[in-house]
Amino acid sequence: MSKLFLLLISISIISSCNKPKDLDTSNPPPVIIPPNPVPPNGLTNETTTGIFFTSSESDGIGGAFTSFTCLNTDLSLKWKKINIGTGGIPNCFFENGKVFLSTRFFSMNPTITTKSNIYCFEQNTGNIIWNRLQIPETLTSPTIKNDTIFTSRNLNNTNSMAAYSGSNGTLYWNVSNFDQFPPYQLSLDGNNFYYFVAANNTAPIRCESFNLTSRTLRWSNTQNNSFTSNISAPAFSNDKLGFTVGSALGSKTLVVLNKNNGSIAWSKTSNIGSPISSDDKFFAVDADQGLYAFNAQTGATIWQINLGNQIRPVSSLFLSGENLYLVAQGPNATTYIYSINANTGNLNYRTNIYRATINQQLVVVGKNIYTFNFNNPSNNTSPNLSKFYVLDAANGNLKDSTNINALQVGGIGIVGSSGKIAYSR
Repeated sequence: MSKLFLLLISISIISSCNKPKDLDTSNPPPVIIPPNPVPPNGLTNETTTGIFFTSSESDGIGGAFTSFTCLNTDLSLKWKKINIGTGGIPNCFFENGKVFLSTRFFSMNPTITTKSNIYCFEQNTGNIIWNRLQIPETLTSPTIKNDTIFTSRNLNNTNSMAAYSGSNGTLYWNVSNFDQFPPYQLSLDGNNFYYFVAANNTAPIRCESFNLTSRTLRWSNTQNNSFTSNISAPAFSNDKLGFTVGSALGSKTLVVLNKNNGSIAWSKTSNIGSPISSDDKFFAVDADQGLYAFNAQTGATIWQINLGNQIRPVSSLFLSGENLYLVAQGPNATTYIYSINANTGNLNYRTNIYRATINQQLVVVGKNIYTFNFNNPSNNTSPNLSKFYVLDAANGNLKDSTNINALQVGGIGIVGSSGKIAYSR
C-alpha cells in the first residue's frame, strides 16, 4: 500500500471526524455578543434621494401640531410643512415622485368630527398636489400601489375598504363592512390585504384577507386564545404571514398563519416584539432573551443571540441586504446600534453612539443608517440632545448629524434610488 494512499485515507478520516453535526434548533444555547466585532458584509448599493420625518411641535398655547419635514441628503432643510395634524402617529409613503402623508385631526368640540386625512406632496418642492381635508371621513393605514391608495375608511359610522386615485385623491371604490371598528394594521402583499377587525368591544378579533382584484373577502380567521390585543402589523415570508399579539398578563405571542386560508401554522409565546421577515425566516426580538431567527415554515429556531446583561431593545428590527439592525439601551440610557448577519446570527458590530431617553426610529438604505436621538425634558417645551444622525452601515461610525427642534419625533421615511420608501415601524 503506497504512502500516498495512506495519506489520502488519513485525510478522509480526519475530514469525517470534523464534519459538523446538523444544527440543533430545538433549544439552542444563547450566544453572548463578542467584545470584538468582525467586518460586516451584505450591504446594498442603493443611494438616498429623499429624507422625510414627522414631528410634534408646540403651538405656544399648551397644544401641539404635526409637522412634516424633508431634508436634502446633506441634511440641509429642503422643505417643511407645519400644522397638518393634531395627534396620532403620522405615516408617510411614496411613489413616482409623490410623497403621501396620512395624519389625524382631533377636536375637543364634540360637534366637530375627528378625522384622518391624506396629503399628497410633490417630493422635490413640497407643493401640495391634493388633499382630502373637507370630507368628514377617517382613513386608516393607507398604502399605495400602481398610483392607487388603498385604505380602511369610516364615513358616517360605516366602515369599508376603499381605493383612491394617487394622482388626484378621488374615490375609485369602496366595499362596506358593518363591524363597529374599522380594519386596522392593514398590510398589502401582492394583490391581497391582510388586516385585523372586531365586530364590537367584546367580540373576538379576526384576522382577514381581502382581495383587491375581486374586491371580496378571501378568508376570515378568529382565534379566541391567540388574537387578543396589541396586535402588530403583519410581516410576510413566502406563503406565511406573522404578527405578535399581547395578553392581559403582559406576555406576547408570535403567531404565524398560512396565507392561503388563514390557519395557524405555528406560534411562539414569550416577550416577543414585532416581527420582520425574509423569504424563509421570521426575525423577532425578545426583550428578555435577545434576538431570534425562526424557520418560516416550521417555527424552528435557526439562531439566537443574547444582546448582553441589562441591554434591552428599544427599536423595531430593520432588515437591509443581508444584515439586521437594531437600537438597544443599556444602563444609564447608554444607546447602542447593532448590526447582525441575518443568515448566521453573527455580530457585524455593536457601536455605542450616544445616550438618549427615547430612540425607537431606525432606517437603513444602502450604506447609511438613519436614526434619531431624542430626549424629551420634563418641561415638555425645550427638547435637548435632539439630533438626526447618519451612520456608516459598514461599521457604525458617525457620518453626519443635524439638530431637530421638536416635542416628539415620529417616523422616518427614506426614499432610495430604487424609487421606494423605507419607513421606520
